Amino acid sequence: MKRCRRCHRTLKDPESIEVGYGPVCRKKQRIRAYQLELRFNPAIDPNLSNIEKHKRVCEIIGLR
Repeated sequence: MKRCRRCHRTLKDPESIEVGYGPVCRKKQRIRAYQLELRFNPAIDPNLSNIEKHKRVCEIIGLR
């Protein structure tokens, strides 16, 4: 049986097995990636509005 890379629970869903994370941990990983990009990526101009920053981060990590 495959296990989640984050919490080590047994994965049952084929999509979760393919990705390596359960649905809750996958969402947490996306949030973490978003936060890291927003904080540390030099391509995100701190002078942009929050909406523009959000759009830019989503483009970078492929959320929309």
